[in-house]
Amino acid sequence: MVDSGFDEAWDAVSAREAGAGPANEGWAIDPTAYRSAEDLSQRPTPASPWVINEQAVPPGPVGRPKLVRVRVQLWVSDQGHIDAIQLLDADPVVPWLEALLKDLDKTPLKPAFEGGRPVASSWQVELQLDLDNPF
Repeated sequence: MVDSGFDEAWDAVSAREAGAGPANEGWAIDPTAYRSAEDLSQRPTPASPWVINEQAVPPGPVGRPKLVRVRVQLWVSDQGHIDAIQLLDADPVVPWLEALLKDLDKTPLKPAFEGGRPVASSWQVELQLDLDNPF
């Protein structure tokens, strides 16, 4: 169970997934159009390192953890674009978590494949972010 700070930090992400408001244009998805990556012959994979907003991390080690673990659900198009993100869990929950992950959808991915063809997929990923080392 996560505390209310977690929920509040991700209201904006939920709004993007629901397609709420002009600022969230392009985030409305139909989850039934995405197949579970668990059921496919090849899951999506990052084509480069994850895009993380390093500037969101407070400077210096005082007041921040060394490691942040986040688990996210990604909806990935058949072209490898992240169409939506849902934060499932984080440890620890930090007030700058949303800012840290705001550019995650810019990470290029290789799409999932089934029968030799790219398919849209939903994929749960756990990221362990070492805040003492560049991303």
